[in-house]
Amino acid sequence: MHILVVPSWYKSPQTPVYGSFFEEQARALQLLGHEVRVLYPVLLPFKFTKKTNSVTQINDDGLLTFNIYWSPYQPRIRKLSYYLFSKFVAEWFEGYIKQFGKPDVIHAHCVFYAGIAAQYLAQKYNIPLVVSEHNTDFITEKNGNAIVHKTELRTAKKVLENAQKSLVVSSRFAADLTQKLKLEPHVLGVMPNMVKDDFLNIPILDLPPKTESFTFLSISFIYWRKNIQLLIDAFAKIHSQIPSAKLVIGGEGEDLASLKDYVAQLGLSHKIAFLGYLDRAQVVVQMQQCQVYAFTSFYESFGVVLIEALAAGKPLISTNSAGPQDIVTPQNGILVPDFEVETFANAMLEMYQNYDKYDPVALRNDAKNRFSANTIMLKTLDIYTEIVKNNTK
Repeated sequence: MHILVVPSWYKSPQTPVYGSFFEEQARALQLLGHEVRVLYPVLLPFKFTKKTNSVTQINDDGLLTFNIYWSPYQPRIRKLSYYLFSKFVAEWFEGYIKQFGKPDVIHAHCVFYAGIAAQYLAQKYNIPLVVSEHNTDFITEKNGNAIVHKTELRTAKKVLENAQKSLVVSSRFAADLTQKLKLEPHVLGVMPNMVKDDFLNIPILDLPPKTESFTFLSISFIYWRKNIQLLIDAFAKIHSQIPSAKLVIGGEGEDLASLKDYVAQLGLSHKIAFLGYLDRAQVVVQMQQCQVYAFTSFYESFGVVLIEALAAGKPLISTNSAGPQDIVTPQNGILVPDFEVETFANAMLEMYQNYDKYDPVALRNDAKNRFSANTIMLKTLDIYTEIVKNNTK
């Protein structure tokens, strides 16, 4: 099958984490024997003073990727900008078809802006379209990037309703987005993100007794939505009751400096370590060396790092922040019902007391059965096959 994957952001040397799961899905489809290419269409912010309309082609370790950049000239007329952007992408696509043939299916990730361009291509060339929405900016309106403009909301509704299949990554996100965009209940299906085999193949280490060392780990971008201060405050409440306890926080972000200062003011710099940016190999090491993975976000469409921790054989503590509802179970961790410091602190104490009941191999098998690349990609291919078949009737 010929599949064109169209993400709304992709990795770059400057932001090597961004878009990693789009790339991983594309490579997983390649490994299953399919013809896969990536189209990365970028609608640049109007603030770019130098207008750039360009296309570059990159062979990314066997994954052919096309980067298309287009600059709007009418910043306040969103609908016109979306149309002209899509038209520019379609002009390039004529050459793609001549060189590679027409894809059997287009799979866009996120409406803004990949889904907009992908829908234009799908309709113009009669190609079945799948849209997967991951963007929490529809829901988390505190964010400066919140999607709240009427034109944006109407555009998202249209793209999701007109695709042959529209997917989101968790059941709670499906409910919230359905309500936000006033969609019919049947429009959005649920397809979880997958966990990379790297984590399923991590050797499970024998760790010191919990009375000697007990590490809570959290890795994320460090900004308001990740709610890292809740984790710090909860740890501050319980560390004296668990003398062996440590908290390790990985990642970078706008709140990193202020949180370091906050920890110093609490007098906990000897107990709480900030590691900064971690590459994939470093994340693997930290997953091996911790006892528990802690997750405190206000809102997540899914929570890929949770299934990575499960794959590494680690139990979870997570706030009830939408996506984790589909991941955390009584068998693999604790889903904290609110965002109160005391509640999360109690969950940390409970995890320490009952840690021995969690079998690392069972946790890994849970992740493998529900979220492995093979599991998720086979379900995705079933969708592709169905919509391609329906499109030829």
